[in-house]
Order: sequence, then C-alpha cells, then structure tokens
Amino acid sequence: AVAMCSAGSRAVTAVFCPTDEIAFGALHGLRSSDAEQSGVLSVVGYDGHALAADFGLTTVVQPVAELGSVAADQLISTLRTGRTSPTRRTLEPHLVVRSSSRLRRWVNDPAPAVVRS
Repeated sequence: AVAMCSAGSRAVTAVFCPTDEIAFGALHGLRSSDAEQSGVLSVVGYDGHALAADFGLTTVVQPVAELGSVAADQLISTLRTGRTSPTRRTLEPHLVVRSSSRLRRWVNDPAPAVVRS
C-alpha cells in the first residue's frame, strides 16, 4: 500500500497496521513521497507504543495495565482453588488521533483527540 501511494496511486487511502512498529515503517516509507505531503494516505497503528506521539502516529491504545491485572487475578484464583472457570471480560481500547490520519487533518486541532468506543 505504501509503495502504491508513493507511486502516485489513489486506490489506497489508509493503512491499518497490526502494530505501531509496522506503522512506523509505513510512515518512514512515506516520508519523502507526495502521499505524505498531500495527506492522501492515513496510517494507523495498534498498541499505543511509547514512541507513537513522537512519530505523530494515530494508534489504538490497549489497556495493558488492566489486561495484566485481570490475567493476574485469574491466575491467583486458579492457584487458590485449583479450578479454572472460563470468564469473559471486555476491556475497552481507545483511539488516539494524531497527524498520521486524515481525521486529524480534518479536525485541524493541535492536541491529540481521543475517541473512546
């Protein structure tokens, strides 16, 4: 997708990367292209990496501390009782919108927007 946009293709308007690290690579690939300069391509990552803000990367932030706490509670319960019981728990990620996405350009706001689902 990055190569297509760098070559001038308008067929792709956004790339959702499975990790922020991959999104950093996509942004690097676009750095010198017209696609980045014109705001044609949006790049979004997933993880909420500590460097996402430095790259201006729009990212889906996972509630990592809460995820760890839930996993630890489940493990402690299993160790105490000797039984496992399937549980379902939904943890809410949130979107931090920065300059790598067109939404950010439409908003035209210097502070990152946070969209909670």
